[in-house]
Amino acid sequence: MQAHMKSEYPVVNGHLSISCYMSALDGCYAELRKNAARLANSAKTSYPEAVAILARERQSLINVFDFMAFHTPNCKLVSKSYGRLLYNDFLNDKSSAEFASLPQPLRDLSYEESLKSKELEKTFLELSKQRFISRVESCIRAPSMCGNMYTASLYCSLISVLSHVGSDALQGKTIGMFSYGSGIASTLFTLQVVGDVSSIIDNIDLFARLKARRVASPQGYEQACKMREAGYGVANFTPRGDLASIGDGVYYLEHIDEQYRRTYAVKSSTANET
Repeated sequence: MQAHMKSEYPVVNGHLSISCYMSALDGCYAELRKNAARLANSAKTSYPEAVAILARERQSLINVFDFMAFHTPNCKLVSKSYGRLLYNDFLNDKSSAEFASLPQPLRDLSYEESLKSKELEKTFLELSKQRFISRVESCIRAPSMCGNMYTASLYCSLISVLSHVGSDALQGKTIGMFSYGSGIASTLFTLQVVGDVSSIIDNIDLFARLKARRVASPQGYEQACKMREAGYGVANFTPRGDLASIGDGVYYLEHIDEQYRRTYAVKSSTANET
């Protein structure tokens, strides 16, 4: 939450943030299940591929997704979220043999209790563990090396699975995408890989670029934060810093004038410090 505009740093209520995230995921998953049933029962549809995908595992909807990418504030939340999807499948079919070992107290939790129960969370983390390894770990490989990218995190996860799995192995596979943002606006949709994506993988060259990152010291990071803080909300401002850490072809802020109009430049191989 951006509590006031004097600082760019938010005031974070961690428990509430996680609860909102999970409830948004629950709502999107429920809507996807409704759409799956509607499409599967429709005799006339313009999207036979969608029917085939969504009707494939109507009871255990989690199995629709060969891979699953999430908005990724942190990778631990992703593992909890994947377990939460399986919990939703349990709620849809409590008699499934997959959940036969689930203790009665966990079966009887109210919705609000389910959002807070660490025992429930732990149980479904374990139940979903093997599927998480095969379907989600490739999606969080890059985010685990980059930290929270906010809006970009979901699409970094998509790039991660493309780069890690490869074009040939992805053909015909379905990737679930959970997008989440300000005001708990959220959506859950699917992508199906139906053509060669090797040019995307090659052009991004993700893991080579990650290996080329420059290591910075904690002191250097603190100095960079202080420089950013000093320029926050300031008019007629020219950023300082070493452009050597910016890749060629990258846009960077060059100046903010007295009316807060921003001017950008593109880093070239001949750029000097500014």
